[in-house]
Amino acid sequence: MDLTEYLAKVGYLPRQRANAVFTYHDPCHLVRGQGITKPPRELLKAAGGFVEMKEADTCCAGAGSFHIDYPDAAAQILEKKRRNIEKTGAAVVVTGCPGCLIQLAKAAKASGGKFKAMHISQVI
Repeated sequence: MDLTEYLAKVGYLPRQRANAVFTYHDPCHLVRGQGITKPPRELLKAAGGFVEMKEADTCCAGAGSFHIDYPDAAAQILEKKRRNIEKTGAAVVVTGCPGCLIQLAKAAKASGGKFKAMHISQVI
């Protein structure tokens, strides 16, 4: 069970709203393997502003060691993700996967500080 699935099940709401706009990157294991899409978004809406990202469920190339084994392909995939994040205007891209978080932090750095990458547990 995913953290967000559990929190939604028990009726958790963030204690305070952040003065920030979030967007969400769906981890492959969560969206494809577990079919979970709604709980993370609902929690983010309760935590602050939320804007949906185009192709939020598209891989960021952080799966396993893909970004290590195929760095050129991974860089191209991540670049597309970075552009989609920037188009949202969000200050923070959020995910629930540590591997994705590593990739999204690279994208945030490449953006020149246009957004930050954070784990969902840090913002809810």
